[in-house]
Amino acid sequence: MIAQLRTDAYFLTQVNVIIDRHVDTETGEIRNESALHSELHALELDREDLLDRIADEIETARFETGKVQHMIRTFQEKKKRLETYENNLRSLAKAVMYGETVKTLTRTFYMIRSEKVDIVDEESIPSEYFVYTKKPDKKMIGDALRIKGELSGCKLIDTESLGIRGLGGKE
Repeated sequence: MIAQLRTDAYFLTQVNVIIDRHVDTETGEIRNESALHSELHALELDREDLLDRIADEIETARFETGKVQHMIRTFQEKKKRLETYENNLRSLAKAVMYGETVKTLTRTFYMIRSEKVDIVDEESIPSEYFVYTKKPDKKMIGDALRIKGELSGCKLIDTESLGIRGLGGKE
């Protein structure tokens, strides 16, 4: 068992070194395929074992990603609760002040007057009062490229993605 763990730790270290050397971490593209194959061959694993180990790491990465997503949701919920709590405390402080400025030994509490816009009916607002974000519509562009064959500033590229049956989760 310990020998297997050491082997797995060595494998992971080697794989990460190989990824760093030969895979563009932004795009996932392989920089030098022959050098990559040479280093993978040096791991002395048959192709099936290598692919099974890679699949195990994909499952682990997917699981860890799920855990991080859960933590993000948890922290977002906690942030929302804390913001609500802060607003409730502010409302309580305003009620205790009775509209007056109050000085304590360490703080001064006072009201600040300001205006804010309240949108009552968004549909009736004239269009010049909206902000629009310029963003290419990739589906429409793809359809146009398939029909017309060309479009200034755009091109269709062929891509490949990896499918793994038997991998836990979604594939």
